[in-house]
Amino acid sequence: MLFRSRALWTLAIVGAFDESELVGLLKHESQHVRRWAVHFLVDRQKPQAKTQTLWQLAKLARAEPSPKVRLALASALQRVEPESRLAIASGLAQHAEDDTDPYIPLMIWYGIEPLVSRDTEAALKLATQSRLSVLRNLIVRRAIDTTEPPIAKVVNAVMPQSDQIVRRDMLQGMLDALDGRGTQSAPKAWPGLYMQVSSAADPSLRSVAVRLATIDRKSTRLNSSHVPISHSVFG
Repeated sequence: MLFRSRALWTLAIVGAFDESELVGLLKHESQHVRRWAVHFLVDRQKPQAKTQTLWQLAKLARAEPSPKVRLALASALQRVEPESRLAIASGLAQHAEDDTDPYIPLMIWYGIEPLVSRDTEAALKLATQSRLSVLRNLIVRRAIDTTEPPIAKVVNAVMPQSDQIVRRDMLQGMLDALDGRGTQSAPKAWPGLYMQVSSAADPSLRSVAVRLATIDRKSTRLNSSHVPISHSVFG
């Protein structure tokens, strides 16, 4: 295997592979060959949107069984054109087995962070579909961390989610971004969402709901009987 890796390195450095050959190596039986093929593809040039290379990288991201190759793909995101990153990140975000990995979720995040403010709705869609807790939290936190936080977009994205863990992670991200910034005007959809999450079976989700438990300061407080105003964001 060491000989094969060195041979691959040598051939790549002298330019013996063209792009189509490197794309073909993404299907190689060896995880090490696939991993280096990813590196060589993105180091040679930034894959453009709607190209065969990008399509194959995105396909690999969805189906790749090796965490080493998935880490290579996550690391490669920062060397891919920004508009092409979500396709790869979306595939990587489907691997629930990486949820507790110390590197992969954060490397995905470093690659997509600049995109959150550019296309907040697409980023929130990725958050709702992601099976990685850290990624869900950080996407929402970054989306909200602006002068005019798109709270309504986050609430609307969370509302149709049936998974309590997804709801918790996204609302926690919103709370993390808003905590300490003073009271905020709650969107119209918040009361309906609050009624659902405040009675959730998950105690951590209920806890987040309590912190986000008041609406606009001109409106009636939703849970005034046991929500201290000092611990609320919407007030």
